[in-house]
Amino acid sequence: MSSAVITFTPLHTELGLIHAYGVDAEKFLQGQFSNDLHALASGHGQWSSYSTAKGRMIANFYVQRDGDGFWLSLAADMADIVIGRLRKFRMMAKLEIERGEPESALLAVYGSGAGELLSHALGVALGKSGNSGAAHDDSIITRLPWVDKEAFLIILPASRVEALSTELAAAGARASRPPTASAARARRPRSASRRCRCGAPSGAWTTSSGGSSPRCG
Repeated sequence: MSSAVITFTPLHTELGLIHAYGVDAEKFLQGQFSNDLHALASGHGQWSSYSTAKGRMIANFYVQRDGDGFWLSLAADMADIVIGRLRKFRMMAKLEIERGEPESALLAVYGSGAGELLSHALGVALGKSGNSGAAHDDSIITRLPWVDKEAFLIILPASRVEALSTELAAAGARASRPPTASAARARRPRSASRRCRCGAPSGAWTTSSGGSSPRCG
């Protein structure tokens, strides 16, 4: 789904998903990745990487947190390689490491006003700063740290993708709908030339408690 302002894009052809979860997920991954997972709140994200013991990078990715679980978005052809290596060093740690798809889907929503549109469609407050977000109703919505574009990375059950697309389209239609005449009048600023029924200038009237008709002040 796209419009002149907002674009809704599934990313399954470009990126793969890894889901790591369990009581030891944070502790284990903290020792494997380059960034600080302890500082990552639920719904938030960060760029990170995975390297060998000698410092050679294996892959870089974007990590999003969902409670005790972590989701990695990375090049699709690297997902199984990273999973295999993480499992190799898991030892006795209590966590599961598996592909997120096809049960889960990765989406991007971007464009001017994308955050407000998502907030209305999903009923969740979203932050204005990069890497902030929310875990809401089996979904993770995180704002990417791009300075030139308002963009969000979303992970949700694949069964909900069509419904989200419909919700976003409906929210976009409501946002672009022209205001009603009464709403337009309510937002219209009082003109400096407005006069009371008696002919007094606008500065001499106040609104009566029983309605919006001016009366002499």
